[in-house]
Amino acid sequence: MTARGVIRLIERNGGILLRQRGSYMAEGAMKYQVVVTRDGDGWMADVPALPGTHTWAKTLRALDRNVREVIGMVEDLPRSAEATLDLEMDYHTGDPMLDERAGRLRARRREQQRAAAEIASDTSELLRRFAAQLSVSDAAVLLGVSKGRISQLRGGSAGQSTSAARRTGTDG
Repeated sequence: MTARGVIRLIERNGGILLRQRGSYMAEGAMKYQVVVTRDGDGWMADVPALPGTHTWAKTLRALDRNVREVIGMVEDLPRSAEATLDLEMDYHTGDPMLDERAGRLRARRREQQRAAAEIASDTSELLRRFAAQLSVSDAAVLLGVSKGRISQLRGGSAGQSTSAARRTGTDG
């Protein structure tokens, strides 16, 4: 199919206009800023780093899929790469106070997710170092997690480890 044919097909299936180039890399993932604006009963997204690249959808979830797809097409990425794109969404609902407060809330959630991932990694690492020295119960108290979580991290199920420990009297 010619480039003109692809453009016609795209326009018939959602009015997406395309131009090439303009991403940057961040920790191995392609990162793009996306400006999202409320547009009547739907949402419009523009990708400033790829001039002329924009798409529209009825919902924000559908818009996310459309944005990933259009960036993939413009950048000639394999379909599997679309899910790994790092999209920094800048939302404009028409209510600046809502936009600002929702943005702060999303930033706080991202920070909590980052901290939770770091805590989980530290917990696993510490348990690996001291697993042989501690019972499931003691490890759970020391690390501030459930006995079931300790058993998961050790590679067994909570029920099996707890039952075995009770029979042997080592988890008491």
